[in-house]
Amino acid sequence: MIRSIRYLFAAAALLGAGAALGDGFAGLSLRIRDESAPAGSIVQVKVDVTEPKPISTGKGKVKTKGISNLHGIALGSEDPQTYGVALVDGDELTFAIHSPTALFGTAADYPILTIAGVVDPDAHSGQTFPQTLDAGALQFLTPAGVQYPLELKNGTLTVANVITIGDVSPGETVVPAGGVVHISGVNFTPDTRIQLSESQVAETRYISSSRIDVVLARSTDMRGIRVRARSGNAESTYFAYQRTASSPSNDDLLRRAVPLFAPVTYTDATLRFPRPAPAKRRAAGPARGSGHQTYGFAVQNLNASAVTATVELLDFAGQPYAVNTLTIEPNQTVVREATEAFGLVVAPYGIRIRSSAPLHILGLTADRSSGGSVLPLPPS
Repeated sequence: MIRSIRYLFAAAALLGAGAALGDGFAGLSLRIRDESAPAGSIVQVKVDVTEPKPISTGKGKVKTKGISNLHGIALGSEDPQTYGVALVDGDELTFAIHSPTALFGTAADYPILTIAGVVDPDAHSGQTFPQTLDAGALQFLTPAGVQYPLELKNGTLTVANVITIGDVSPGETVVPAGGVVHISGVNFTPDTRIQLSESQVAETRYISSSRIDVVLARSTDMRGIRVRARSGNAESTYFAYQRTASSPSNDDLLRRAVPLFAPVTYTDATLRFPRPAPAKRRAAGPARGSGHQTYGFAVQNLNASAVTATVELLDFAGQPYAVNTLTIEPNQTVVREATEAFGLVVAPYGIRIRSSAPLHILGLTADRSSGGSVLPLPPS
């Protein structure tokens, strides 16, 4: 599969960056790319590492002015184990990302984070909006756990009547040779040319000014692939991800959480939560390990049909003491706080999820202190 080329580049970058650390490495350079898009269209904000460096852990905040109604947030990583979570609060987005093998940040020319949302429909042509990285909130660690010094370059969103890609479907699957990829956006013309970074286009089919279909010449893994649309001197770049329907939690904090799943899938996985400090049992309320922590889980089904999952609540001996079933519809992401699934108030040791078909699975730990935060927890 052609995907292996990028894995070789990532491994080389990891080795090279590791050597640089021993030779007085200066730091990590981050930037947000400048973007142009019409009012009311979907734009993709991209956060880059300008020179590949290995990152084991990253957290921070991005402020996306002029963008509302977020359609999707995605990680750009060659590591099949990299995972994270984002928390949306208006036009601010905080994120926490973990890469067990520190391959996060090592893919050249690919963003580490993409954020897709709608450009303010009331914005006028020529209006600009800053896209900024919050310097005080950013922290990225080396594989050894040392914090990188940071150099930041913020971006600008300019409202303009230009060609813009808004979605690529499918965004996360292997499309065989002869398969069709649908590209939606605005201001396409019959002369618009489409390029896919790791594939060849056998045929381009202009459907309308908002849609073009391309037939692939060879089998291609669509996850994170770079798609370019060109018309004359105008160009739009988009990195593919799978957009799913959302079934959010009713919990006031977890409903704002966007799970960033690793590519790996499971049919049997256990989420082991940190053991809480002793706390009195409550008569009602969410499962808590202390006065401000709650626990939950997220599952994503990219299969063509619905998947039934059995969800077990585990005690501190690892034994199930509550069981429920959950149906995840095709192309759906479900987030649940523990009490939504079980109606119990005892802080769980863990949650086991078994399913009839492979699912993406992630644990979530929500902390309501200091304005609220959510951290991801990988399955085992």
